Amino acid sequence: MKWREPLELALFRIGCRLTAWLPLPLLQRSFASIARILVRVGERRVRWALVNARIAYPELSEAERRRLVTASCVRWSWNLLDFLRMQTWTAQDVRKHIRLEGLAALHEALSRGKGAIVLVAHLGHF
Repeated sequence: MKWREPLELALFRIGCRLTAWLPLPLLQRSFASIARILVRVGERRVRWALVNARIAYPELSEAERRRLVTASCVRWSWNLLDFLRMQTWTAQDVRKHIRLEGLAALHEALSRGKGAIVLVAHLGHF
């Protein structure tokens, strides 16, 4: 194990705890601000996103594509925030934040002893 790995894990755990304690609106504003700054700095992945936006949306102006990429990065930062916050969730928190539908049908299918196919949506802040 490299010496950095335990340090990185400790920092990750501290980050998870901080996101659990701080108010969500404050964290969302903070993460959105950081994402906007990173887009302005123009790191390599942001440049790729802008190139992809030019290909996908040739009808948009460069400013509109930049706004689209920025909004996408903000939403991604909120997904990261959710991931960090979920690390400290209890079973009660999961029930509060996640809605399951169709469990009765699943239990009925399983009670027949033939199994079931479960489909779930891939949802996020996009």
